[in-house]
Amino acid sequence: MEVSIEGRKLVVYDIIGPYARENAAFDKSIVKEKWYHYSFLYFYEKCLEKGIQFVTPDVYFALPEPKPKAICVRERDDADMSVSFALRKAGVKLALIRSSENPLYACRFYWNLPRLTSYFDHSVVMRGVKTWVSPTSQFHPQCTPHPYYARVREVRPDFHNKKFLVLIQRNARVHWLRRLYVNFWNSVKPMPNFVNREGYLDRLRAVEYFSRYPDFDLYGYGWDKPVRYTHKYDEAVKNSWRGAPDDKFKTMQQYKFSLCFENCYLGGNVQYMSDSLYSGAVPVYWGAPDIENIFPANCFIDFRRFGCDFARLDEYLRAMDENTYNEYIKNINVWISSPAAYALSQEHYVSEMIEIFESYF
Repeated sequence: MEVSIEGRKLVVYDIIGPYARENAAFDKSIVKEKWYHYSFLYFYEKCLEKGIQFVTPDVYFALPEPKPKAICVRERDDADMSVSFALRKAGVKLALIRSSENPLYACRFYWNLPRLTSYFDHSVVMRGVKTWVSPTSQFHPQCTPHPYYARVREVRPDFHNKKFLVLIQRNARVHWLRRLYVNFWNSVKPMPNFVNREGYLDRLRAVEYFSRYPDFDLYGYGWDKPVRYTHKYDEAVKNSWRGAPDDKFKTMQQYKFSLCFENCYLGGNVQYMSDSLYSGAVPVYWGAPDIENIFPANCFIDFRRFGCDFARLDEYLRAMDENTYNEYIKNINVWISSPAAYALSQEHYVSEMIEIFESYF
């Protein structure tokens, strides 16, 4: 993907993956996005409007000398600093480091966090590990920006027409080597505000329990393949899986309740709550221990209230009357158009990032 850099403020993105070269990460013809996900392309386009041009490191290194002024944003989940160091050697300012992944997956990133953040002026990471951010780097709480604020102004209760309960997640388990790494390092250096437990496995336990009922539906990619490391849940998945939804948001709108279990349990690690709230499927939440500091407690059902017992949760959900359900929806409607909801939106996130970028030029 060719770009014009003349007169632009350059931001070099140190990323990994299939789109990490030749500016592919910013190419609409290559990167496919769903409207109900935070859009990196939206971020890219808003930055272009402000005269900010993103490039991948290979594109920057190929520019003729003298190279233009640039800053580096590192957004990757490993501890390899070789590319960022090469950019710094070429005169690029290490401005911001960010990770949206959780410690079970990005384990090397998190247990090297004090060192990694010491090289950057700004650090965007989960609230739970704020104390691990280097004192030389300015902390910003990581959230998963949602795209709903400007699109969804109200949700409806529709109590008698909605289906009962849904879980929409892909079939994913953490690789055993990552679990081994986390178990070892968390015993040596316990991570603050972190419960060392695999949320992926807790979802499987939920599927195992609720699959006995025909009014529970499981959606997501990969469930046609075996669950990694175990066959214990094969029958439960077979009974409840309805395929991969064409539109996650529209599918979730059809249900009263949504199981909203995070991948892992770390303060500030909230990825899936906004999907449930804006679709009007009251979330049954288990994840960030500080969830009530991020979302109002009257907008969701905290699974911890039931001792993380599926039978007790099931009894509560099935016994809920229309008035109680409508009260949840009323509270959700108050929240989704509030300043607190805007603070978690992609519009706010993009505005904050642009402000940081522009401070360097």
